Order: sequence, then C-alpha cells, then structure tokens
Amino acid sequence: MNAPRNRPPRGRFRARPDRHPPWCDRGRCTVKPDGIGAHISASTVLPPNEYDMVTVTVHLNQGVPLEGFPRTGTVSVGIELEVPA
Repeated sequence: MNAPRNRPPRGRFRARPDRHPPWCDRGRCTVKPDGIGAHISASTVLPPNEYDMVTVTVHLNQGVPLEGFPRTGTVSVGIELEVPA
C-alpha cells in the first residue's frame, strides 16, 4: 500500500537526536531517541518596568524537521505575557 501523497513514507520522520542547536536547553528539550520532539531554549524573563506591570517571557522552539515537509523544522519564538489582575 502506498503512503498518502501529503505524507512521506513511514520511517522517514527521524531526526538526529544527538545533534542539538547550540541554544537548545537539554533540560527543556523534548527530542526523544526516536527523533520525535522539539528543541526548546531556556526562557528569558523581562520583568516589569516603571511604566507598566507586564512580565514578558521569551524562548525559542524548533520542531524536528520532517523529510518531505519543507516548512517543518523552522525556529519560532514563543512569547508569554503576564499581566497582573
């Protein structure tokens, strides 16, 4: 049976879990030995300043690239805002 056209054949989703980007925090990284998961950086927290009370937390996230899907594996920026009630 052939794989659907929008998916690469099974077994070709493997990444190299032994290769992490230099910014990857191994304690937060979810890439497993089977090559599935995401690289995640340590978070940087920007505390509130004298003009506002918003706390901003920023981190990098990179899903494992999947062969046959050129838009996978890109690095994204996660931003969390904490606003006091």
